[in-house]
Order: sequence, then C-alpha cells, then structure tokens
Amino acid sequence: MRETSILVIDDVTDIVAEMIAMFRLAGLHCIGTGSIDDGLARLHDDVAINLIICDLRLRHEDGLSLVARLRDDPALASRAIPIMFMTGDGTDPVRLQQLPGVTLLRKPIDPDLLIRLVHERLNAGAA
Repeated sequence: MRETSILVIDDVTDIVAEMIAMFRLAGLHCIGTGSIDDGLARLHDDVAINLIICDLRLRHEDGLSLVARLRDDPALASRAIPIMFMTGDGTDPVRLQQLPGVTLLRKPIDPDLLIRLVHERLNAGAA
C-alpha cells in the first residue's frame, strides 16, 4: 500500500484524539480536525490524504455539505477521496446511500470493524 493519510473530522475533540490513537496503533497515519473548514484546508495542504472519516452531524455543518464542498472545489474534486461518515442518530440518510464513494457507519463503531473497513477502502483506492 502506498503512503497514505486518513483525515478525521469531528467536533468532539476526544473522539478525534481516540481515533488518531487507534489508527496509529494499527500502523496508519491519521490527522484530525474539528471542522469541515479546517478539514478542507488540510486536504489542500496534504495530498497524501486519501480517506476522510467525518461525523455526519457537526455543530455548524453536516456531512452532506462536506460532499458538496469537495465536489465544488476543482482541486479536491479531481482527487475523488472516499468518505466514511459516522452517525449516532437513528436516521438513515437516503441521499448518502446514493453518493459514490460514501460509507455510513453507526456509532458506537467497533474499532476492529472500522480498521478493517479503512484497510479495505485504502486498498481499493491503491488498486
């Protein structure tokens, strides 16, 4: 697998810290941020990021706005970065299921399952 980074976006700092630690223990490079704005800035600065894990419900924006902003940014749209959304609510966002490259995970997320899914996504992107 080529050198890669995972970007975690969640407005709960403890979740970001726990996910970074978990991925590092699994041998994966991960960076985190608390907002979509900061996440987009990091994507522009780091071309090694090729997977985004984002909370679906952030304080000021939601995951669908992330998808739209990635699509509307020519530099980022051309990278076709897959997104894994996490959600703790019981709704089933139908629009997310129709988007290519998007996975929806329900909280609480089993760490072993998450790491396996991340490896699958990264390996699919490297092929």
